[in-house]
Amino acid sequence: MSRVWSEKIPDLMGPSTLLYALLECYGPQRRQDLEIFFTDWKLDNIEHRDKLGLVFRGVVNVPGRLERTLFSINPNFPLLKQVRAFLHAILDENDLRFPIAIDDVEREAILRLAKKKRGSFSLEYLLGFPARTNMFSALEVLGGECNPRNLLTFCVPDASPNHIENLTRKHVRDGLLLRIPGGGIAFNADNPITGPLRGLMRAFLRSRPDVAKQIRDLAKSKRVASRNAMRPTLLGTAVLDRILLTLATKGPLNRSALLGSARSKDTYTLRALIESGIVARERRGKEVFVGLNASHPLCNELRDLVLSLSDASAKGALLDAPMANYGLLPLFDARTFKRTKTMPRLRSLMALAFAPRGEIDPTTVKKTLSESLYQTYRHVLRDLRASGIAELRVRKGLKLYRLDPKWPHHGPLLALLYKVGDVWPDEIEPILHSEIVHDGNAWARRRGIEPLRA
Repeated sequence: MSRVWSEKIPDLMGPSTLLYALLECYGPQRRQDLEIFFTDWKLDNIEHRDKLGLVFRGVVNVPGRLERTLFSINPNFPLLKQVRAFLHAILDENDLRFPIAIDDVEREAILRLAKKKRGSFSLEYLLGFPARTNMFSALEVLGGECNPRNLLTFCVPDASPNHIENLTRKHVRDGLLLRIPGGGIAFNADNPITGPLRGLMRAFLRSRPDVAKQIRDLAKSKRVASRNAMRPTLLGTAVLDRILLTLATKGPLNRSALLGSARSKDTYTLRALIESGIVARERRGKEVFVGLNASHPLCNELRDLVLSLSDASAKGALLDAPMANYGLLPLFDARTFKRTKTMPRLRSLMALAFAPRGEIDPTTVKKTLSESLYQTYRHVLRDLRASGIAELRVRKGLKLYRLDPKWPHHGPLLALLYKVGDVWPDEIEPILHSEIVHDGNAWARRRGIEPLRA
């Protein structure tokens, strides 16, 4: 019988939703009566199913009767008023009937026991599991609707964006959510469950202001990230920065937790990091964890740079997975290499770091590293200057660039580039052996311009 009702009652509060509904509708119940109804699972495991802590189980001794085990809704639950309104909305929608009921003597006895015991409550399981609770909380914080759709997946704390996408599709099919023009997501105001559900989420957010603040901060950072989505970062892309920062501070993590913390669905970047040996994999039981690879020759310098860029101090653990050949990608040129198989940002940084007189112009970079177009190098150097990484001086129409020693992260960046030169000398050989560069920037000398430093 319970299987029939399980198909009717939406599991919005997890696998115990039907039990919550019965206890709310008909009050406390005897164990043997519930076992007749719940033929597909044991009530002995109620503590494992009821992670929320909403159900109270007690033994009642009524004079002249046998000792009985009874179940009831815990009257000490902090959001009891909102939970009851939500459950009644579910019951009214599905017309649930459960004719067995206990008498007033046993009812009062179990309620007296329940009021004496406070119990422990895990409000993150209010809607079955933390990801769904946080997803509906995020939608409520965003005003009941969000557009574009990926804003919702970005704003759910500690959840994989792919998981949130699947949950969104499920509840769109259920009719609890709907798609709005522009591809966004919103609560379905025509669903009778929506009002009590939003009231429950508002009560949850009042009791957990830290979650509400985290959601608002994520929404704000997403809007900033969207404005700068096309601007490359020092290490390549904003997604790459977040993945490396998460691993540097919290690693190792399983893939779902990593992508959730990094607010990304980009598995290509993670796969490229693993293929190059920068990130290692390790199986622990049934789960696969990923973390920075201690065997990669750039591991320490890269971690120091990532922590310096984010002003973080905590260091996560490392994994150790030796490889025959290590790579550099997708560092610095994740977006460009995926599209054109070239690495202009890395080559430009190496040219700035290893130019004998410490400065270089775009034409010299192009002649020395004839891999990409002149326009590409010019845009890369211009972007490095806009980011404060490089500085520029112009003399008689010639633009000369060098790494800015006043940039706050100049030391860790230079240490990483020097390490790249030690491990991959082929990357700097064209720079060190080029006549143009080795001659102290011949282009500048021909125009009568003195180098920035001798």
